[in-house]
Amino acid sequence: VAYLTHSQYGRNGREIDMNNSSDYLTGNGGGAVSGIAEASAGITNYYNTNIGAKSSTTGNIYGIYDISGGDSELIAAWDSASTNSNISTYGSSFATSGGASTKYATAYINGTTASTKTNVYGISKIGDAIKETLNGSDLGYCWFDDYAHFAYSTAPFFPRGGYYDFNKKSGIFCTGNIAGGHSRFCSFRVVLGK
Repeated sequence: VAYLTHSQYGRNGREIDMNNSSDYLTGNGGGAVSGIAEASAGITNYYNTNIGAKSSTTGNIYGIYDISGGDSELIAAWDSASTNSNISTYGSSFATSGGASTKYATAYINGTTASTKTNVYGISKIGDAIKETLNGSDLGYCWFDDYAHFAYSTAPFFPRGGYYDFNKKSGIFCTGNIAGGHSRFCSFRVVLGK
């Protein structure tokens, strides 16, 4: 989704406006790219308005919403070198300590407490919209100055997108980490596949 959004078939290199709803209302458009759209309760601009549609992956009402801001989204990826008990507690459906990638989940091998800079580059993989998008001058940020952190030993799970109040760090290329469990700042998106 990140690559298609960035391509000529999506936003053609233009950044997505951020969902700035502190009530986590889907399809909201903050009217500005990450870092400029201030957190707001309720709906700022509905998805089916000209301004709200700028928060979709296509820039119109037919795209995917909430990729930037709103809520960070957990993806099926984890630090498989972590021995933290949260792996089995919160990731038992797809993650194991020492486990390998599957068709539906990606295992990264970090095993350290480092989550930024060269560590992100070293453990990410070509094709995951991380290694290719890191800013060379500051490996803590990706394209559009989105935040670039990674899963590590005590926060072994991997969210993307950033949440509504993550300022300029939110965005389609934003990556982070979380220990597991419930959080008002992380959700997930159901994807049906064949």
